[in-house]
Amino acid sequence: QILLLAIGLFSTATACGIAAAAPDVVALLLGDKWLEIVPIVAIAAFAVPPMFMFVACGITLDSLAELRPKLRLQATVLVFKVALVVLLARWGLVGMVMAELLRLGLGMRLMGRLLEIDSAQFLGQGALFVVTGFVVWAGVGGAASVSLGMGMPLVGRVLLEFLAGTVAFGGVALLLAQR
Repeated sequence: QILLLAIGLFSTATACGIAAAAPDVVALLLGDKWLEIVPIVAIAAFAVPPMFMFVACGITLDSLAELRPKLRLQATVLVFKVALVVLLARWGLVGMVMAELLRLGLGMRLMGRLLEIDSAQFLGQGALFVVTGFVVWAGVGGAASVSLGMGMPLVGRVLLEFLAGTVAFGGVALLLAQR
């Protein structure tokens, strides 16, 4: 559960920071010719944390020798993933993000059942991830708006956004450490 918490906090903070700074990140890493993919990067970033967190669930299931339930879960989610991508095609990658969240939810439910962990603990962690992500997203987004308004060069904007995201994540981490 600690592994899931650590992966969830870090990957959610990183993904939300990238989503908030997507225009500058794409411009810096790929150049201005690639600015059309900014919405794709911003949405796809939200699929990464549940993917990473499911890896922790998968490792736990592997260590418990619960391969059959894990494979059943993967097969079920594959069907749902295809269905969600098709049903939500008009909204682009939203179906992929929803499918990854579904896979994580089912994986955490299975892991919780096998380890006798109360689902309220997982829901609390999920709420913590959402709050952490929002705080980082708001910090990075605010820094992006301010630095763009000030006419800062691209590298300066990205550095300021990175600093804002780091400070926001550090603030959440300090609050958690005091609990």
